[in-house]
Amino acid sequence: MKRSLYTIIIFALLLSCEHYPEPGSETLEQFYCSVIGNNQSAEGLQYLSEEVGAQIDFNSLITSEVGEFKMEITVSEGGGIVDNDVLYPDENGVMTTKWQLGNDTNNQLLTCRILDSDNKQYVEFTIVATAYFYNNWNTITQGNLIGIQDMIADTINHRSMMLSHGDIWKSSSEPYSWIRLGFPFPGNIRMLDMSSDGTVFAAVWNGTLYKSEDWGENWSYITKPIPNNDYYYSFNITSDDYLWASKAAFGVYCSKDKGLTWTQDSTTMIKESTLGPIYKYGSSYLTMSSNPTSIIQTKDEGITWDTINTPEYSLSMYVPNDSTIIAQNQGGFKLHKSTDDGESFKLVLAPYTTMGRGEHWHTYNKFKNNYYIMVPSSGVWKTRDFKDFEHLISLSTYQHRLFIDHKGNIYASGYNYINADPEHTFVFAVEK
Repeated sequence: MKRSLYTIIIFALLLSCEHYPEPGSETLEQFYCSVIGNNQSAEGLQYLSEEVGAQIDFNSLITSEVGEFKMEITVSEGGGIVDNDVLYPDENGVMTTKWQLGNDTNNQLLTCRILDSDNKQYVEFTIVATAYFYNNWNTITQGNLIGIQDMIADTINHRSMMLSHGDIWKSSSEPYSWIRLGFPFPGNIRMLDMSSDGTVFAAVWNGTLYKSEDWGENWSYITKPIPNNDYYYSFNITSDDYLWASKAAFGVYCSKDKGLTWTQDSTTMIKESTLGPIYKYGSSYLTMSSNPTSIIQTKDEGITWDTINTPEYSLSMYVPNDSTIIAQNQGGFKLHKSTDDGESFKLVLAPYTTMGRGEHWHTYNKFKNNYYIMVPSSGVWKTRDFKDFEHLISLSTYQHRLFIDHKGNIYASGYNYINADPEHTFVFAVEK
């Protein structure tokens, strides 16, 4: 039985003239309770895989003069039902029941109260779960789908890998259930990408690069792509399996042999820039540079770079195919399209947005023949040709990262703040 990682501890100071006849003397009552089955997920109207409830630590009780305990459960949100709403502990202090989620909301909530036989309440706590609804958008407010950092999808081998909360997770049969893999080396992973043969590469915050050839079960160290850099860098793999690593003040490095050897650019401009993802475009490569804010191009595999014509104040770019360049600039969120190698651009999408901007990374994605665009404070848009667009969901908040797994489930994610409430993740769960 899976148990939550936290324990409720109650210390109550009770006046007890019975135990201590002297006026004003006190006895300390101590009570430990572990919550069981918190933060699970399941399809709406289905049972959670693990029972929920609590376990009392009888050994924590200072006095044995306590009557029989019981736990009362109330469904507070979501419309689900529990098999038993009054539970009594077994000899190990465990009291659990099955919980069938409702279909009112994604958020499901139980309020639990532990009392003794005199109806004296020792503790009140909540157990939360998430109900998912297929062929619909789901609002996720807790769990490992909050603040997704990266995701790779292997549609050939029908699997996905996610980076979230500093850990890596592999997909299961359901979009709401991910299995933690862990990472056995120092430092947290910052970025993931995958080569065409299914090898996964992990760029770590300490400047190192690792790879896994068995989908995250085992990892091996490769190198530090950027010498003398002990901190983060940007990393991605182009469609020809070239590996690219870049960082302002260091430049851009390219490997054509899966990270064994690297070549460095010779363009001063690059060292003053933060770059977005690098894309293969015909026989050249393109990326968005922050200084200047322009698309830049290399025709010699990353050694020298030159600016190309770019819409003013552009922030991100995308290459859907070898004949199309997409650029997004400020002033809201304005998407431009070029079909003549950047000689000219045409405005194709300018949705209303209150937060504008957008990001270098994870603004664009593709699944089968459709392209998807994440527009902060506007929502998710879909197109086949970057000419006609469909607004899939309207979002007024700052979700700014878009991911799609191998089944086509869509994840619109925001930041997982430390000192503030995290931004929700919106998940479109495709039909089974």
